Amino acid sequence: KRWCWITSLFSIRIHHWFRGDDDRHYHDHNWDFMCLVLEGSYDDMSWDDGNITYDRLTRGSFRFRKAEFKHILTTTGCWTLVITGKEKRKFGFWVPNKSGKMVWLKAKRYFLKYGHQ
Repeated sequence: KRWCWITSLFSIRIHHWFRGDDDRHYHDHNWDFMCLVLEGSYDDMSWDDGNITYDRLTRGSFRFRKAEFKHILTTTGCWTLVITGKEKRKFGFWVPNKSGKMVWLKAKRYFLKYGHQ
């Protein structure tokens, strides 16, 4: 569940996570954002040029992420406060092509090809 207050310059979002993201491929976001875990925890697995990093965020954890941050969020439940910047790109997913190189797909194209979780 999400509650959002959105302006042309930023947004404030409260997320109540019941489960994690679609974990088939990494995704990124439309905007840079800050996240504060209010209750519970989540694991953030990120990918950058072949390097995979794991980050566990628990109550009180605070992170800043660039829009281009490629990640998969997993949780069994948590609450987060997210403050975003102005939209600067489209949301999408990173998938391997035939040669194994990771390529970016706009979300609509991704869901047409792979379906929703």
